[in-house]
Amino acid sequence: MTDQKQKNRELDRSDWIALVAMALSFLAVGVSVYEVRILKEQQLIMASQQKAVVWPYLKLNYQIKSEMEEMFIILSVENKGVGPALIENAQLSLGDYVIGSYTDLTDTLLAIFPDSVDVGPSLSDLNQSLLSPGEKAEVIRIQYRSFPDKWKVSRALKFNYSLCFCSIYKECWKMSLRENIPSEGCSS
Repeated sequence: MTDQKQKNRELDRSDWIALVAMALSFLAVGVSVYEVRILKEQQLIMASQQKAVVWPYLKLNYQIKSEMEEMFIILSVENKGVGPALIENAQLSLGDYVIGSYTDLTDTLLAIFPDSVDVGPSLSDLNQSLLSPGEKAEVIRIQYRSFPDKWKVSRALKFNYSLCFCSIYKECWKMSLRENIPSEGCSS
């Protein structure tokens, strides 16, 4: 009987082959799990690269310029990014007053400028508009005749323009004329 027990305790060649096969199977499972983890990381990287390929980057430009006998105040938005920008909402204000229409703008400007000066404003509403890469849109243009305190009045105008814009993947950013750097966090 001891011969039988001793024979049962010893591993024969087929047992060793089975153990080696099982060890190789566990190793193969471990390698597969590691490969899946690497593939998931690569997918995330590729998804973020795909989004970066179509990111918009808006730049607000505010100019005061003089040409001959006329002065111009121009506020424009330019898409310097590589993807289209959907402007979800935009708001123009002058001081603490929100400019909601062309009439609001002209009434406010007539109260600021001297009576003797012809003021010709134009206003564009960019709410729910799309700016293609490289496209520039003029939000406001104010044209007026020169007068003695033209620079003082021009610089005293405290315009602000704030907007929320999104990429085609609905990643959204907010920015304003006062803080001309896009930051995340506006709701579309």
